[in-house]
Amino acid sequence: MSQDYQFYYWLAQLAIVSTLIPLITGIFRYRYFPAESRILFFLLFSYLILDTASYIIAQKGYSNLYMIRLNTLSEFIFLSLFFIKVFTRKIIHYAILSLLILFIALAGFDLYLHGRNGIDSLSTTIEAILFMIYSLGAFYKLITRTTHVNILSVPLFWFSSGILLYFSGDLILFIFEEFIVGKNINTSAALWAIHSVMHTLYFILITVGFWKTKNI
Repeated sequence: MSQDYQFYYWLAQLAIVSTLIPLITGIFRYRYFPAESRILFFLLFSYLILDTASYIIAQKGYSNLYMIRLNTLSEFIFLSLFFIKVFTRKIIHYAILSLLILFIALAGFDLYLHGRNGIDSLSTTIEAILFMIYSLGAFYKLITRTTHVNILSVPLFWFSSGILLYFSGDLILFIFEEFIVGKNINTSAALWAIHSVMHTLYFILITVGFWKTKNI
């Protein structure tokens, strides 16, 4: 294994291990969490379980691409529930629930079309776009509310920042991956290394949000 690939490999491992940072923080702060923070906390548990299972499957020499599908579906469900709690208007709740149902149907159709080991780039692209929109909506909510003296003290700011950063990075990754897959292996590996860094930053920002949760 070349030095570059060793570096990319360890970045990927760091992204998996970094899940523990917000999880440990969440364990100590859980009693202060509102509903939306608790949803993120359980999302982190699903990341840890699925990423660990994916790693074990890969180490045994089997394809773990179907684990990416499971991770995407789990992620979409938890984050949809998170944003339902964030927004208070019923019409937004119905819109998010409708999109959740449509997304599950789309993921099922893609699974039927390409098989469990196919790359579900369509669902991941749609997921990234939707959560970028939801995050921007959360920022708009924060900005238009006058109750917050310091926006940096609000957990939602950090949660939305992490989600926006992560999914915007994901969107760029999958766009470029479509053009270079099978053409430039080194560039492809470097892009996935960047994805690992974004993943780690995502967890760090969620950790900050957990820490900013005030004692009630």
